[in-house]
Amino acid sequence: MKKKTNALKGIGFCLLAPLLTLKIASAAPPKTETASDIIEKAYTLSQQKERQQAILMLVNAIKKEGKKNLKTSKDLLQALDQVSGVFYQDKAQQLYELGLSLKLTDPQVASQKMAEAIKLEADNLAIQISQMRLMVELNDCSGAASQAKKIKELNPFSEEIDLVLSQASVCSGQFEPYQSQRGAFEDKKGPYFIHWGVIELEYQFKVGNFSKMIQTLKTLESADPAFPEPYYWDWRVQIEAKAKADDSAAKYINLCKGLSARAQRQYIAEPFLCRRTLEVESFLKKNNNTSL
Repeated sequence: MKKKTNALKGIGFCLLAPLLTLKIASAAPPKTETASDIIEKAYTLSQQKERQQAILMLVNAIKKEGKKNLKTSKDLLQALDQVSGVFYQDKAQQLYELGLSLKLTDPQVASQKMAEAIKLEADNLAIQISQMRLMVELNDCSGAASQAKKIKELNPFSEEIDLVLSQASVCSGQFEPYQSQRGAFEDKKGPYFIHWGVIELEYQFKVGNFSKMIQTLKTLESADPAFPEPYYWDWRVQIEAKAKADDSAAKYINLCKGLSARAQRQYIAEPFLCRRTLEVESFLKKNNNTSL
């Protein structure tokens, strides 16, 4: 009888064992999704042409990460940039590249090519930003600012969007969006530093703070002596001061005339790159300047 009781106990344990195992397993905490997991999922979605979902996933991860881990945040931001601007169609990329090549010589046609590219890839950030820069160049600054605000709602972590929004806003005289970004010029030393500086020059000129412009001009001319735009604003401030402005005007024109295709691409983030040469040349001719 004792042996039978022990046997029953053994059977009972065998029946309970799976239930215990199941209970322990169900109580185990779920695996935490790492940044690498999220990036891999985003790239997979991108390959499936689900760009919006990939962007949303990365944006949410960046918001959650905050400043807890700068390395992780940097990896997520890099993935966000790549996913946002990757081309799915060769035709869209060809139209985009053609638009960029026409930007300096024929911005109207360049804008048409970008519009054709957007029809093929409406959510491609690279095309959208280039089109907004062309809108600024063609003096549709309010339209560009409105478009940039909409895109920023979806992707609040792109410096390029912040830059073009600031360019469009200052161009249209709506300073508030730029004022919230002004620290970018003073704090950032990245690839868009000189472009933030040009916005600062235009902003200071429009609010009449000419003394502040002098220091900004020195900073930019020292940072990149081959960049033409600071010399345009140097000319403008010299005119306001009723000082001799021929040297700055001539420097601007000569730099624009010598601008190579490589340099044009380097300064692609500047909507008004060498777009004011006729205005400055007219001034020099009026003053019988022979330095051109």
